[in-house]
Amino acid sequence: PSDQLVIPVIVLDELDGLKEDKNEGEWSDKAKRARAAIDRLIQFNSYEPQHLELLEKMDKDALDSPDLKILSVAVYYRLCNSILLTDDKNLRNLANAEGIASQSTQEYLVGSSNKKSKKRKGK
Repeated sequence: PSDQLVIPVIVLDELDGLKEDKNEGEWSDKAKRARAAIDRLIQFNSYEPQHLELLEKMDKDALDSPDLKILSVAVYYRLCNSILLTDDKNLRNLANAEGIASQSTQEYLVGSSNKKSKKRKGK
């Protein structure tokens, strides 16, 4: 794909915390999914630290929130025609308040699929 995926470091931190979840001595399904997600994300090798200083409108006491740390990366990339991909409705609302385009992963995948089929038809 022509889109560049940037993964906020906080996403990896959150997944790392989930991968240690054990359920009665066995890895829980959540932990297994987290480990698989980390393996997939590593291939993109494009990580970005948080930029909390860019969130001027936000309550300073709330800046420890993982959602706001993710949002700060989207704000950093605002001028690059960025889209925040998240299935978290509250995070999409926060992005909207900051003027950041956002989509669910399903919306993005359907849109990408439609773009590809239009290109094939045009050739």
